[in-house]
Amino acid sequence: MAGPTFASGDVLTAANLNAMPRGLMAATSGGTNGYAYDFGTSSAAVPTSTGAVAGISDIDFTSVANRMYVLNFQAMCRDDSGGSSGSQIFFRFDVDGAATGWFVSNTWASDQAYAGLSVSHPIVPTSATTYTIGCEWFATTATSTQDEPIIWITDIGPTA
Repeated sequence: MAGPTFASGDVLTAANLNAMPRGLMAATSGGTNGYAYDFGTSSAAVPTSTGAVAGISDIDFTSVANRMYVLNFQAMCRDDSGGSSGSQIFFRFDVDGAATGWFVSNTWASDQAYAGLSVSHPIVPTSATTYTIGCEWFATTATSTQDEPIIWITDIGPTA
């Protein structure tokens, strides 16, 4: 679906505005300053069995039917295993308590190396729904965050 083309002097209608992406969502609870994003804790250990991302709370937001929303997560991590390589990070979103499936990060080629983890997951609700979004992860060997991990939720527009 292509966006509309406007000319100088055109007046935007409600339909024109509703067809545009809305960007960062508002949070009904959780998040930061009323928006659907949250930062984790820098230098925190990534658990070696499934656990929450330290410092990130669940975010609630209300969707509109037939719009696409993208759940986003990014973190920079360091392999702290002390002599081994091949560590991986497994990450997943929880949408209303249901896991999305595991996303696997880069495999570190050397001990004490750094790697970024970037995950995006789309959802398209068929009706207006309030969602609770959380995230979980684990590392196969000792790993820590280097900067603050971040989660955010964006609206990228209608699907029909």
